[in-house]
Amino acid sequence: MSDEASPTNSASPAPPKKKRLGLSTQILIALAGGLACGLFFGEYCAGLKFVGDVFIGLLQMTVLPYITVAMVANIGRLSFAQGKSLFLKGAVVLLLLWGIALLAITTTALAFPEMETGSFFSTTTLEEPTRPDLVVLFVPFNVFNALGQDVVPAVVVFCIFMGLALMGMEGKEPLLDFLDVISQALMRVNGYVVKLTPIGVFAMLASTAGTLTVEEFGRIQGYLIAYTLLVGVLTFWVFPSLVAAVTSFTYREILSASKTALITAFATGKDLIVLPMLIESSKELFNNSQRMKAENDVAETTVDVLYPLAYPFPHAGKLMGLLFIPFAAWFLGKPLGPVDYPVFLGAGLLSYFGGPIVATPFLLELAQLPSDMMQLFLVSGIYCGRLGDLLGVMHLMTFTLITTAAVTGLLRIRIGALVRGLSVTAALALVCIVGTRDYLARTFEDASQK
Repeated sequence: MSDEASPTNSASPAPPKKKRLGLSTQILIALAGGLACGLFFGEYCAGLKFVGDVFIGLLQMTVLPYITVAMVANIGRLSFAQGKSLFLKGAVVLLLLWGIALLAITTTALAFPEMETGSFFSTTTLEEPTRPDLVVLFVPFNVFNALGQDVVPAVVVFCIFMGLALMGMEGKEPLLDFLDVISQALMRVNGYVVKLTPIGVFAMLASTAGTLTVEEFGRIQGYLIAYTLLVGVLTFWVFPSLVAAVTSFTYREILSASKTALITAFATGKDLIVLPMLIESSKELFNNSQRMKAENDVAETTVDVLYPLAYPFPHAGKLMGLLFIPFAAWFLGKPLGPVDYPVFLGAGLLSYFGGPIVATPFLLELAQLPSDMMQLFLVSGIYCGRLGDLLGVMHLMTFTLITTAAVTGLLRIRIGALVRGLSVTAALALVCIVGTRDYLARTFEDASQK
């Protein structure tokens, strides 16, 4: 019998490849390492703030250019026939969802109790507060100056007008293709910077944890508690119950159709990757609806258009980051007054077209709060960002289902369901706000001794 081995047996097994840690795992390790480093070495970690500032700057450098070209291309690609119905009905639904989110933020800010706190001296306290120039803020009289100064609301207004102008032009395809290439290049650059996130997170958390007092660290929980309750109520009650009240879908069907996308977005921290899931689940909802059988083709086409079109606009999950500004003002003993909210919310809504990395420093300056609070926002954002993606998924599904029902003529407002939904929402809001306010007041009753 031949001792000759078969080729399969003679080949030595390939050494197993080492599995690389995913980016999310690396970030979690950096988060734990930065926290441990800051707590152990304390003030010695203060110098790492420089690394964190560099990382923030690198993240910011592509955001405004990307938003500019992406918004112009997405709006300009539509024809007047396509845009008229979608824009009118979609705009109403989007404004409704934005209004709900901004109202929820304003209401949630009531959860931060009044308290007497000490404050650190700053020369800015001797200066007369200046009111923002609304013309400069919202009117792009010099778009290049707005881009250079990071005046995001003016840049957004400019992009909307440019997109609308392109909608009626012939021969726009080469320009739109060029803008698409620029958008892809900017996203690649951003992808390179994102790979540095573990380093940036480690540096920022180590610096913040090393210089944060025990009392200040404890007060962050006020933001985390309020944020978690706010996102939970909007995601699992307000938005799905709104869809159920104006369409033929039930509350249970909406949650069932969205659960896979919700879990995936929360686990990965990336709501973009769940768009195919949302499109398929939304189409399935319409296909399974008896009332929609005559309108299936129109509904499927509308769903295909609405999700990509709505994604560049700030969803409710992103807007939840606005809650940090009232929290930061309360944290520093300078709570926002009622007259501050209209400008803050209006500027915040448009600023969030550029994302929280660009919007938050701008809004901190607008509210005359220290820019160092940005470090605290980024640290808390590691947790809050995933919750924001969770709400963002439900926002996109709510927007698409309601707008598609309106375009196909099957929107049906049921007053009884709306009244029940509003009643339960009011009860939940009252319990959450009063409970959080009472807990924070008891937890920080000695804050005046700071």
